[in-house]
Amino acid sequence: MIPLHSILTIVAEESLGIPEIVLAVLMGILVLAFVIGFVKGFRKVSWNGLAWLIAGAACCALGVVIKPSQGSPTGNFVSATLVAVVCVGVVLVAYGLLTYFVRPKMRWVKDDVNPDLSLAEYGLEFEPEYLDYDGEHDYAPYGKRIYKTGYGTPSLFARILGGLACAINVGVVLLAILAAFLMVINMMGGANETLSTFLVNESMLMILGLGKKHLMDFLLIAIVFFIAKKGYKKGLVDSIRSFVVSVGAFAAMWFSFSLAFTMPEGESVIGLLVLNCVNVFAKYDVIGGILGKLLAGVCLLALFSIFLILLNIMLAKFCEAIQRGKITRGVDRCVACVCYMCVGIVACLAVCLVLALLDSLGVFSAVSFIEESYLAKAMFEFGKSLVSSFMAM
Repeated sequence: MIPLHSILTIVAEESLGIPEIVLAVLMGILVLAFVIGFVKGFRKVSWNGLAWLIAGAACCALGVVIKPSQGSPTGNFVSATLVAVVCVGVVLVAYGLLTYFVRPKMRWVKDDVNPDLSLAEYGLEFEPEYLDYDGEHDYAPYGKRIYKTGYGTPSLFARILGGLACAINVGVVLLAILAAFLMVINMMGGANETLSTFLVNESMLMILGLGKKHLMDFLLIAIVFFIAKKGYKKGLVDSIRSFVVSVGAFAAMWFSFSLAFTMPEGESVIGLLVLNCVNVFAKYDVIGGILGKLLAGVCLLALFSIFLILLNIMLAKFCEAIQRGKITRGVDRCVACVCYMCVGIVACLAVCLVLALLDSLGVFSAVSFIEESYLAKAMFEFGKSLVSSFMAM
């Protein structure tokens, strides 16, 4: 097998222009992304990368204006977190409004409204799954039919916006990956001179500088943004339902077999169940006792499962009632978004706590790539103060 180091050395010695090749490949990917977005149009492409870029750029810009105070990790953590929450919150509100007014959507339309409407002319398209019927106007359950709105042919301006949005989505991810890669190479120093040839390029050095200043901030903003967006999409009641059912399933498994193996035989209803199950395998001696208790655990798990199924059905009905009303659905989603945003902040703090712990133990130096950051540095210093207090105990 030919060592990878030997291959990279040969490539570097031949001066094949590794940085230029990498940049050319990245540009090709961006052009392809633009073409895809141009074909689909602005309404139909994802806006996640664009929203992430705006939220991250806003946080970094405010970080330049709001100078951190000296010697106060807690104060810097609170102020940086508030800035991140405000930036993500404003972007999410704009994202939600734009989605509501611009995104294609399905809607019920009364069957007797504009019976001679030209669907193509008004950008309306009948739901494809109903095309098997004799005519579009012949299928009218409850006097209504399903139309998809906003799926008409996009204009040239919408296509250009779609191409730019799609290219930005891909570009932000590629830039983050490349910046992280270059930072790893830079941290390696002279350990691998072959890989260091990537840095012999002004564009690569510029990306490295951006990565040192903003990469961790953008990654932390991404955690908060996408978790909060997930919360808005899922809703609070449905999230509670999923949490209760998931935790209930694990708890049911643990309690079922724990009771089966610890409950005294014959002293209660559960004890009688365990005793009867053990008697089924009485002829197998010790192994029979274990098999009987396992059977009792399975029976208890079946009973708990029935309870969980009924609870899930009740909560699902409650979720449907919440989702039916526009006001209740909006409130439910907004509250969920705020709660999930708090979860995102906790996740970011957990990441910085791990980095601070590794830094304190001398395993990994995190200061080198967050010293010029705003949000990441504030969270890291706060995490390091917590780690130092814990180690001093």
